[in-house]
This record gives sequence, C-alpha cells and structure tokens, in this order.
Amino acid sequence: MREIINMLRPGDIKLSPGRWGKFSERMAGWEDLLMPDVEAKASHKAARPGDLDTSFANNGFLTEAARGVGLPTGNGKHWILTEPQPTGMARIKVQRLLEDGAPDESFPPEGKIVDLSLSGRVEIFKAGVQSDGCLIIGGMLLSPGAGTPIVVRMTSEGDLDTSFGNAGIALIHFKEKLDANTFYDFAIQPDDRIVVALFVLIDYFVWDEEPRVVRLTRQGQLDTEFGKGGMVSGLPKHVAFLKIAVLKDDKLFLAGDSAKSRHAVLARLNADGSVDTSFGNEGYAMLRHPDYSGMRAHAIALSDRDDSVVVGGPLYTAHRSFGWIARIRADGSLDDEFNGGKIFVFDGVIFSLATQDDKIILRGPWQDGLDSFLYVARVDRHGSLDTTFGHGGVMIVARPVLNPNTPSLSSSFVQGQERKTLLLSDLVILWEPNIGHTVMTQLVRLILT
Repeated sequence: MREIINMLRPGDIKLSPGRWGKFSERMAGWEDLLMPDVEAKASHKAARPGDLDTSFANNGFLTEAARGVGLPTGNGKHWILTEPQPTGMARIKVQRLLEDGAPDESFPPEGKIVDLSLSGRVEIFKAGVQSDGCLIIGGMLLSPGAGTPIVVRMTSEGDLDTSFGNAGIALIHFKEKLDANTFYDFAIQPDDRIVVALFVLIDYFVWDEEPRVVRLTRQGQLDTEFGKGGMVSGLPKHVAFLKIAVLKDDKLFLAGDSAKSRHAVLARLNADGSVDTSFGNEGYAMLRHPDYSGMRAHAIALSDRDDSVVVGGPLYTAHRSFGWIARIRADGSLDDEFNGGKIFVFDGVIFSLATQDDKIILRGPWQDGLDSFLYVARVDRHGSLDTTFGHGGVMIVARPVLNPNTPSLSSSFVQGQERKTLLLSDLVILWEPNIGHTVMTQLVRLILT
C-alpha cells in the first residue's frame, strides 16, 4: 500500500463571528419572492453585494422539479439538464434559458428530451461547456445490477453529438473485472480534452479500492498520450478523489479524502498523467486538523491572481459538522498569507467554492430544525470575512425548497463580463405533508459587486 506521509497540521482555527441569528437583517426570504415587479426592480437597482439578483427568474430563484444541474452556456444564457421520469431507457432533458432566466424562444420552450438509446437511466453528476459551446455531461448509467461511468456530448443546440465516442456517448469500462466503478468529477482542458475522476472497487471482500483518472480526446476516445492507454492507476489505495481541476499548465489537481485516516488528501499530476513529485511529499499532501475526527476535500477553486489553489469541504466532530477552506501553494504547502498559514474553519458546511479576483466565495447549507437555508460567504485574500459582502461577510437566503441533498451536485459560477454575479446550482429536496419528498434542481443568482 502506498502511504501518504506529508501531514500539514494547522494551529489555531478561525471561526466565523457569532451565530447565524446575527445576520438576520440581511436574510433574503419569502417576502423577497412575493415582491411586485416594480419593487423587485427598485430593489435590484439598490442591490448590495450579497443580495439576490432579482432580475433573474423569480426574484433570484429558479427551480425545476427533477434531479439535475444548471450551468452557464458561455454566451450569456443558461442550461438546465435533468433526468426525466424513468421509462427504462436512458434520457436527458435539456432546457435553455436566457440571461434573465426566462425560456429561450429559439429553443423548444418545454425543453428537449434526448434519447441515448441505452437501457437504464442516467444519473447526472456534472456538466460543462467546451470552447465551441458543446455540452459535456458526466455521471453514471444505471442499469439493473450495474453502473457504468458515462460522458455525453451535446451540440450547442442541445442535440446529441454523434461524432463523439459511440454515437455521442463514451462509456468508461476497464479491462479487469471490478466489483464497482464510480464517477466523481470531470474537468475540461483548454484543448477540450476531458479528464474524469473515478473510484473503483477492485475486490469487495479484501477491501481493495483505489482512485483512477481517465482522459478522453475531444472525440470521446481514450487518450493514449495520458497514463497507460488513457488511464492513470496506482494512485493511493482507499483514497477517493472527489474533485479534479485543470491548472494553467495542464497539470491536474485532485482533492478528496482517505477512507482509512478520514482526512483530506490532495494530489497533483503532470499533463501526461504521471505524479508531479514537486508537489507536497512526492506528489501528495494530507490535510488534517487535530480537533476534528474527519476532514474531506470536495471543493476546488483556482486562484485568479496566482498559481495557488483553494480547497475546502466539511470537518466532522461526533456531534456536528463544520466547513473548512485552505489556500495551497504550488509546492503543496499551506499559503501563510491566508489566515496565517492555518486552515479557516467556518460554522456552515461548505459545498462549493469560487474565486472572484482575489476573494474566495464559499457556500453551502445551514439547517435550523425544520428550516433550511442557503448561505453564501466571501473571504478576502488574507482569510478574513469580507465585510463589504452581505452582513459581516455572510448572506443567508431562505430556500423555496428544503433539505440540501448531495454536495457533489453543488456548483458555483462567477458570471458576467465584469464578474458581477454568482450563479448557484444545487440539488435539494422539497418535503410536503401528505405528499412526501420531491427532488428539485435549484438555481439562485446573487449580486457580487
């Protein structure tokens, strides 16, 4: 077993100031959703950083009653990709919206149902846009008794691109027999090649499991210039790399956690898939905090200012969860310009990160009994809450739907030519008495500046 021995032990932690109740005067709630258009427009003109962008959809909110993701198209519009009602055949529903969240009249108003001609259903994990506007969708093809990682490409008009993979679809199989094979994340390189982070269970009975990274060409074939035949294996056992990002030099940054130590693990690969031994300890770094029983990295944001990378995720105790972020230098060490070289610990669990110039935006859920909220916070380059944002650096939004689900479907996009707004996409669950649970895809847009 390959051991990861680089231990970064932070000292003091930095907590967010006070409890959530202190932010109440900047909470956006149901009253914002019920504002007349005139009032909403007036509110938008007077908006401050952290406020809902009331020019978007229903005063800042848009919901779709299905499991999926939302993202910018790259040309001012938005995509919503969801899983239609199961029919036994894999399908994806594609909708395109205008900049303000209204349906795009040049696209079918109810969206398109794209048939993949495969048995089962597609569980969408993530989507991205290539340089030519084509959509890349990643997730799992779930069929009876099996699950296979799948990557799909659609044209900029939401049609299956049959020039990609096999009739628009790349199914990721391995030559050896595996007990399980799981998709976690993908990233698109500047040349439109696609790198996919996977996790495989080789043998359930002896607990033999490991992460793997696969790279596909722009045409959806295994890229033989990467790793061995398009795949990198031999990475540390029992480590799940939940997020992957492409750095400026086409190196790959991986973030996840170890099932054995229950601490965050980071890695960096060269452009050809080999381990970059100039990072951390022979290519790896482990982040651990002595005051918490577990730590996971499932959010990455690249710095706009330099070659540093911001990582974050949840911290665990026996009774509750917190969030953490750290800025990592190019050599794998903690950046001492950020929070004095220590890990920043936050009251709320962190689902996703984004960067705006030299600031860091973190967001996630906050649960207070039966009430569920979305919080967004902004931290300056030195690791202090940015008091120009929200109230004391934090904005809390009362969700129109309750109970956040999985962080793997949470995304943050800083938008606009001058990076003035933040689009949030996440999967949530609406619970209603006598009706039960409904899975929803929710988009929220906030003012950043």
